[in-house]
Amino acid sequence: EIPSCVASNGSEDKMRITLGQTGLWDRFADRMFSAHTLGTAKPDPDLFLAAAAHFSIPPKNCVVVEDSTSGVTAAIRAEMRCLGYAAHDDGAALGSLGAEVFHQMSAAPGLLGL
Repeated sequence: EIPSCVASNGSEDKMRITLGQTGLWDRFADRMFSAHTLGTAKPDPDLFLAAAAHFSIPPKNCVVVEDSTSGVTAAIRAEMRCLGYAAHDDGAALGSLGAEVFHQMSAAPGLLGL
């Protein structure tokens, strides 16, 4: 199994609401990293670096899936590969920051070589 987590600028209460609607809260409940809890927020890379350290994985071996410019910036600053999810536009803003842009979540496994 590939280690995975959620790293969000949102509070844990907000994540519980937004991720709970899709069942993702239960899936990631023990692997949530909140900027509110850690005291650091994207675009600062420390949120992603804390998640990588939790799993004892070097940042260069991590992949971040992001849909915001602040998240892409944080991933690039952390020296992590970043897949930029652009469901509603061409993803140019994400791509200009260094993300590999994709438009359908079903494409993610192929981008990850799975």
